[in-house]
Amino acid sequence: MTADPAAVARWADRIMVAIEADQAAGLVPYTVAGFGELHDHRDANMYVIDVLAGEFPVPAEHYGDEYPDGAKLDEADQAALDAETEAANAVMGEVDRRLKAKALRRPPGVGADPRPGYPDAARPRLT
Repeated sequence: MTADPAAVARWADRIMVAIEADQAAGLVPYTVAGFGELHDHRDANMYVIDVLAGEFPVPAEHYGDEYPDGAKLDEADQAALDAETEAANAVMGEVDRRLKAKALRRPPGVGADPRPGYPDAARPRLT
């Protein structure tokens, strides 16, 4: 089973919009060049969790491959969890690819700030 490429692209579009909003708010620097780097500034997994919420019929209460009472997930719930995990991994990979491509287009030493030539290092930081 593989994640639907059109759905992955749609989810990645939504995550990129959220990242760009966080960049505009000063929560994520414009120089972030990969999904892993997002973790230095935000809980990057929350971008994925928020976008995939409700997309898969995963049981609301589960711990790994078990229900809260310790029983193993039934076949349908396990299949939904596996599909969600595969989609999450595909989306993270696509967002990582897009962030890296964006970084490669950026001139050295300059953030992708909407104001041309404005170095990211000169932007005030929120603490």
